[in-house]
Amino acid sequence: AGGDLSFTWNSELPLDSPIQSVLQVEISNDSPPKSDPNNCDFGSMSQYYHIESLLAISIVSLIPGPLRLFRGKKGYTLRKSEILEQAEALADVLASKARGQYSCESLIIKLHQGLSEFQSKGIISTVMEQNSSDLSTKKALRLARDLDSDSDSQPDESQDMTKLDLNLTSKTIPLLEDLCQILRKDLVCMNYCLVNLPFLPIRKIDYLDIVKDAIDTNMKKNSKFIQYDDVDFDTCIFSLVSSGILEEEFLRGESWIQAREEFDSELEIQYLLKNLDPFYAVVENTIF
Repeated sequence: AGGDLSFTWNSELPLDSPIQSVLQVEISNDSPPKSDPNNCDFGSMSQYYHIESLLAISIVSLIPGPLRLFRGKKGYTLRKSEILEQAEALADVLASKARGQYSCESLIIKLHQGLSEFQSKGIISTVMEQNSSDLSTKKALRLARDLDSDSDSQPDESQDMTKLDLNLTSKTIPLLEDLCQILRKDLVCMNYCLVNLPFLPIRKIDYLDIVKDAIDTNMKKNSKFIQYDDVDFDTCIFSLVSSGILEEEFLRGESWIQAREEFDSELEIQYLLKNLDPFYAVVENTIF
């Protein structure tokens, strides 16, 4: 289940795949990359572009508005550590480590590698420090603070304060949009599974019927909504079980599930949905 979490700009996808044409485009080209979401099964690409999609959704979730509002504007920066923390939080929501069978350290390394690839594609660039006098001033202030401190503890230098400039252009915006779409079905499925989380034991097949009915109801209101038959519900259930939200037991050859005791209340469900919301909001209406 799930992808191998390997960063694969050069994947084995068919060369005529819409997402492939976007990923292979040179940012220096005059025309923006073109991709037709209606003819592209983004969900099936999560095994190839899982890390890329985690990072893209995390970056977009940190931007206060549609990407197109920031097109061509210089100086919009995010902290590298902020992006990585957001990506790790999304990976926790989707149980990415369990799905890809990677250790925590391996996932972090993959995320760092992913940001390096984003930089090589021109999506982000490292913000250079201002000048030596500014650095000297900062060091002096930090030294004074340390000398005045009554504590013998050392200052925390572990947090990466590197800042990254976002290069939002007619070429990089479609790339981010398409990468966000790859995990869209996972996030939509997770949202509806959480909303309908069972407090009492229920057969998994019956639970999935409830979730599908909820999605089907929304489809009638929103023509752009996903087709539930394209969703990998088993992967979503696996994520919820792996993250300790659901517990699963097999009885007489059937899978039965229910929310764990610490999550069997409406208050806890609202807490889970709140954690999901920054990422779900990115893909819910596919408006960038």
